[in-house]
Amino acid sequence: MSRGSWTYWRTPKHHPVLIHCEAGSARTGFATAAFRIVFDGWSYEKAMEEARDLDFPTPHKDIDREYDKILRELADRKAGWAATPGSGPASRP
Repeated sequence: MSRGSWTYWRTPKHHPVLIHCEAGSARTGFATAAFRIVFDGWSYEKAMEEARDLDFPTPHKDIDREYDKILRELADRKAGWAATPGSGPASRP
């Protein structure tokens, strides 16, 4: 996800946000989980529970592990962003 997509997502005039990837529903699930963690303040566990409940498939185990690693890192860094206003992707213009 690019900085541009974070900027777009955090702008209320663009809400609600539709995340769609015709060729990769796993990317859609990843983007949705990342959105939940960064913008909705969800834990990694809660975001992954939603992804499982919505049956987002994973295309390949190596990609799944990389997505998982990135989502865990987002969740870990989220606390620091909340403690330091303007430091996370949700606060960048």
